[in-house]
Amino acid sequence: MADSTLDALLELLAPAGAVRARKMFGGAGLYLEGVFFGLVADGRLFFRVDDESRAEYEAAGSEPFQPFPDKPSMRTYWEVPERVQADARALKAWTLRALRAAREREKPTSRAKKKITTRRASKGSTRAQAPPGKRIVHMGPVSRIWLEEVGVRTVEDLERKGSIATFRAVLRRGHPANEKLLYALEAALLDLRPDRLPDVVRANLRERAGL
Repeated sequence: MADSTLDALLELLAPAGAVRARKMFGGAGLYLEGVFFGLVADGRLFFRVDDESRAEYEAAGSEPFQPFPDKPSMRTYWEVPERVQADARALKAWTLRALRAAREREKPTSRAKKKITTRRASKGSTRAQAPPGKRIVHMGPVSRIWLEEVGVRTVEDLERKGSIATFRAVLRRGHPANEKLLYALEAALLDLRPDRLPDVVRANLRERAGL
């Protein structure tokens, strides 16, 4: 996807707020206020939907996002109709509605919030021992050992190697890693909690890693 196409779409979305794009899966994920609410693939704009808004997309003749030709469509993301993209007021309303749908989906449970708070509190005692560079968070002690064995100790190391290559390197060492580690690696690159990694990104990761 050309940068000019992405820049043009970001300009269209600007009235809704400071939308940020992060390149992934040959396209880009769209974030507003830190929430993943849409994506761009092959120059097409897709928004997160909920049960209520999906009906309007269907009525407009839109199609759900299909990351791979031989795989089922992902009915949580639908293409934004051209008539909506051509109407600044309508596009802003649809953008904010997609943001609400994404927020509702990503709300952590009270139990999850408690776990996050506990982990943050526990980091204080070990932060001084962290290696130079940005520490990879949301990673268990066993996974950290595996990563160190393949030369990945910081986010900078992970950026150089990539999430897929790092995951495969761990597997080659004979460790029983699964998709949870793969998700955590990609989430670290995107500065997200693993449980907030969008379904579309998870599916793409599994495909590329051969899972």
